[in-house]
Amino acid sequence: EIKQGPYPGLEKDKVVLEDVTKETTQITESTQIPFTDGKNINWPTPIVIAHRMESIEQVREALDNGAKMLEVDAQLTRDGRFVALWGKVKTGSGEKLVYELSKQEIDQVLGVQTLDLEDLFNMVESKGIALALDTKDWARDIPGYTDLYIRKLAELITTYHMEEHIFSSVFIDYP
Repeated sequence: EIKQGPYPGLEKDKVVLEDVTKETTQITESTQIPFTDGKNINWPTPIVIAHRMESIEQVREALDNGAKMLEVDAQLTRDGRFVALWGKVKTGSGEKLVYELSKQEIDQVLGVQTLDLEDLFNMVESKGIALALDTKDWARDIPGYTDLYIRKLAELITTYHMEEHIFSSVFIDYP
C-alpha cells in the first residue's frame, strides 16, 4: 500500500530519481572508456568536454571528473612556447599580446604557471583524450608569423603523436 505523503506525487518523483541515479551510474562507468583510439569515437555519449583549460590543475580536475575532451586556447609566446591563454596579458605597462612576451614573463605577470601545451600533450598522450585547440594567431599580420605558428604547432602535435586526437578551430575576429 502506497501512502500519500505531504507532497502529492512524491512516490512518483522517487521512482524518477532512482531511474536518474541508475542512468548517472551508467554514464560514470562509460567515462572510464577512452573517448577515441585515434581513429574512432568510442560511444556511448554524453561526452564530457572541459572548456578553457589554462592550468595543469584544471586539466587534472577535468580528467578526474571524466572529461574526454579538453578545450584550450593555443597562443605562441615570444620564446616559441605554446601556452593556453584566451586573451591578452595585463601588465604594469598595459595589455600585451602573448606573442610579445616569453612564457616566463607571462607566468611572472599573472602570478601563476600557465599551461604549456607540451606539458598538456605529455599528460594526455596515449590516454584517448581528445583536444580541441582554439588557435589564437593574433599576429597574423606579421610576415611569416602564421607559417611559424602552424609549423611549430604541427611539430608539437606529431612529436606527441596527437595527430588523430586534435580538433582545431579558429575565429577571425581577433582584436
